Amino acid sequence: MIVLCQKLMPRILRIYTTPDWSSIGDFELLDHILDQCILTNSKIIVLFSNPNPDEKEYPFPPISYIITIAAKLLMLRSKISEAVDYNIIHLQDDEARSNVNNFLQYYTPVNPTHVVETKEEIVAILNGD
Repeated sequence: MIVLCQKLMPRILRIYTTPDWSSIGDFELLDHILDQCILTNSKIIVLFSNPNPDEKEYPFPPISYIITIAAKLLMLRSKISEAVDYNIIHLQDDEARSNVNNFLQYYTPVNPTHVVETKEEIVAILNGD
């Protein structure tokens, strides 16, 4: 399932996945967050980074969910364009890279997207280095 972590808000919306795909995730919450950004004329940074890269089970969605997620993001595309400054995708290993590449075949981000491999790279981008 896709999880929206708001601990770093109002600046950063962290998104990660869990191995449980009985539910796709809370896209209504994402829609609400985007609406709030637009209302307040503020922009967020979206950080996709899974919390436990050392786990053996990779929480990437099955292909049917990938298509559904891409469709939901396409429906929110204009709001994402207006409310998101840029995206950071943290690739923690080769399997994550392959999975993200597969997803990007179905959805092209509307905002600038930085693909990084280390936490240091994330910090450098956030600090404008």
